[in-house]
Amino acid sequence: MPKRIVEMVANALNDDKKALNGSRVLILGAAYKSDTDDTRHSPAIAILDLLRDRHAEVVYHDPLVERLDIDLSEWAEWRAVKAPPPSTAAIRTCARSAAKSRRAGATTR
Repeated sequence: MPKRIVEMVANALNDDKKALNGSRVLILGAAYKSDTDDTRHSPAIAILDLLRDRHAEVVYHDPLVERLDIDLSEWAEWRAVKAPPPSTAAIRTCARSAAKSRRAGATTR
């Protein structure tokens, strides 16, 4: 599933004529399940890894997760950054882009 999510992000960016490489990506929610700060087995970490492998600048926001416990030994130049809460306009833009990508994916299957 994380690979599919990353492909959806890349496709949404491509639709706007932008590359994933160098794009700043905000992950909303980093915990394994809602209303907890537990990140063990969280798919967000796998998604973060895959986005980072494709050279995206990744930040996250989760009001309950103060920091991500991930192995950053391979990422000497990078640290997980907790982003401030996104604006309502940013959330609406992301939702519209996700809906557009879902519609486009449904027509190609």
